[in-house]
Amino acid sequence: MRASLGNSELNKAHDTSTDTGTGTSIGTATTVGMVSANTGVASFPKTARLLKTDEFSSVFRLRPWARSAHFVLYGRRREPMEHGVAAARLGVVVGKKQAPRAVTRNLIKRIARETFRLNSMQLAGWDVLIRLSAKFDRKVFGSASSDALNAVIRTEVGTLVERAVREAARHAAPLPAPGG
Repeated sequence: MRASLGNSELNKAHDTSTDTGTGTSIGTATTVGMVSANTGVASFPKTARLLKTDEFSSVFRLRPWARSAHFVLYGRRREPMEHGVAAARLGVVVGKKQAPRAVTRNLIKRIARETFRLNSMQLAGWDVLIRLSAKFDRKVFGSASSDALNAVIRTEVGTLVERAVREAARHAAPLPAPGG
């Protein structure tokens, strides 16, 4: 197959440094918040994630903010940083016991990250954790690509993130400054 491609077509096929939609370089894109300034592509940087076991544990330790049929929402205020308010961070826990198929687990995480990204400015200074707590009935939702499953996940996660925004606003009283 490669022999049938011309030189210019072969170079285009191997050129991974350019976004084909916009023609801008992916490697040099800078991120502002969670959207790339150069390409407009949404991202989920490490600064917006709960990564370590201790970070997850500190949020799990608290009482849940809200529950839905399949998910539980936890939240915890972060300590303010020296230069201002700490960015919002998200943790998503989707166990194999509740979602045995990787496709379903990935769908849940994708939807949770996207919903969080759209609301992250209102959640600045908070760690938010969403945990899948109940299985989705395979008889009702068939496959992970079913529109019904997608709609239920979007609705439940969207409702929980809206609740997180309300809780964060309700607890908006500032913490005392560090060291004083």
